[in-house]
Amino acid sequence: MNPPVFVFASHRSGSTLLERILNAHPNLVLWGEHAGILNNFVEMLDTMARHGELSRPLPERGLGHFLRNKPMPDFAPWRTPVSIEGVRQMVREWMLRTFTIGLAPEQRWGIKEIRYGGPLITRSLLELFPAGQFVVLRRNLVDLCASNILAAWSLDRLGQTGKFETEEDAKAVISDCAYALTAMDHRLRKTAEIAGASAFTLNMEEVPVRAEAIFEFLRLPLSPAVKAAIASMIAAKVGDSDQSLSLGKLNIGLIKAWAPVFVAEAQRDIEQNGLDRERLLGFGPRGKYCFIVGDHSMRDTMRTSMGWHL
Repeated sequence: MNPPVFVFASHRSGSTLLERILNAHPNLVLWGEHAGILNNFVEMLDTMARHGELSRPLPERGLGHFLRNKPMPDFAPWRTPVSIEGVRQMVREWMLRTFTIGLAPEQRWGIKEIRYGGPLITRSLLELFPAGQFVVLRRNLVDLCASNILAAWSLDRLGQTGKFETEEDAKAVISDCAYALTAMDHRLRKTAEIAGASAFTLNMEEVPVRAEAIFEFLRLPLSPAVKAAIASMIAAKVGDSDQSLSLGKLNIGLIKAWAPVFVAEAQRDIEQNGLDRERLLGFGPRGKYCFIVGDHSMRDTMRTSMGWHL
C-alpha cells in the first residue's frame, strides 16, 4: 500500500500554498484540514495505554471462561474485551477508509493540518503507518504573529472582546499569540525529531525553491507538465495579511516591536517548564487570546481543536 503523507504546519505559515503545490502531482491526493479530530483518537489511545490491563492480549484475560461460567468467584473489575490494539486497528481502518475515497491504485493519500504536532500524534501515526512520511512547515515566529493577529477574521473576533485602546491591552494579545505560536513551533520541531529520516522540514520562504526537493523526498518523480503546474501555483501565491489593518493600539508597529520580546520569553519558558497548557486552553490568568492561533470557532466552548490538552 502507498504510504501516506502528513503535512504539519502552523496557522498562517503558507500551508495552503504547499498543499496546492503537492496536489499538482497526479499521484498524490493531499486532503485539507479536518478540525484536528485525530487529536481525539490519540488522546483515547494514550488514555488506554496508561491502563496496563487494556494492553494485555485478549486471550490472557479469561474472557471465554467468564462468558461460560458466570458468576465467577473472583471479582475482576477490569475484565473487558476492550483493547488498545482493537481501538488502534479501528482508527487505522477509519483513516484508510476516509482518506482513500476515490483514489486510483497508484495514488498516495495525505493530510494537511495546522492542529497537529508533538510526540503523541507523531508516534501514534508512525505506529499506525510505519512507512508514512512527514512534511513539517515552519515560519518566522514574529512574521507569524503579525499574520495571525492582522488576519481580518482575527481582528473581527478580537473586536468582539474589546477595543484595545491602551498599549497594555494590545500587548496582552501579542503576548498570547506569541506564546501559542511558539508552542506550536515547539511541537513541530518535536515531530521532526521523532520522525527523523521520515520527515522533511522547511521554512515558508523556502517553499518556492525547495518544492522539487519535497517531491524527491516523497519519491514522486516530476514530469515537465507537473513542474509547469508547480510553477503556476507558486506564481499565483496569495498575499499575506493586510498589515495596514489595526484595532485600537493593536497595529503592525506594536506587533513588530513586542513580538520578538514575547517570542524569546516564550521560548525560554517552554524550554525550562514545558508547555503551559492552562494558558493555551485559556484556563489560567493568561491565555485569553490564544484562540487567535487557529482555534477561533472554539473560543466560547471551553474546548479546543488544537490538541493542547495532550
